[in-house]
Amino acid sequence: MNEPDSESSKTPNDSHGFHADYFETCFELEGKMEDLPSSYSIITAYATTGEKWTDEENREADVRLATELDKVGASKWRITGYSPSSGHAEPGWAIELPHEKANALGKNYRQHAIYFVEKGALNVMLCEDSILAKVGVMTERLHDSDTPRIHERPPEWQQGK
Repeated sequence: MNEPDSESSKTPNDSHGFHADYFETCFELEGKMEDLPSSYSIITAYATTGEKWTDEENREADVRLATELDKVGASKWRITGYSPSSGHAEPGWAIELPHEKANALGKNYRQHAIYFVEKGALNVMLCEDSILAKVGVMTERLHDSDTPRIHERPPEWQQGK
């Protein structure tokens, strides 16, 4: 997922290059949470980190990614990552692919990072270096169309907790 164009997102959170925004991201699933597998990756094809694309360019990249996912036979679910504090949101895909393959797709779509969920734990991985950081518990950050959006970041959400 890319980050919003703000001062806090332009400066990495730590020496590994993780942006603070990555650790507050929440997700809205189109469909039911119980339809997701226990392990999956989350990837977007929207504007490359630090760049601004038109809505049309973002949609075209998203369609290309969805088509590529279909070609490789990856199960996919529409999911939108968003910041409860800034409101920035980016549609993407929850995909049932090994994390290494999802990370390679992230690189191909010039993403700075992707997320993945493993047995309920939400992690973020830098695409270029495959450096991984724990974000938190996915069920605390995920909602579907039957549950309301998370509008503020709970204080206990700190990197690595």
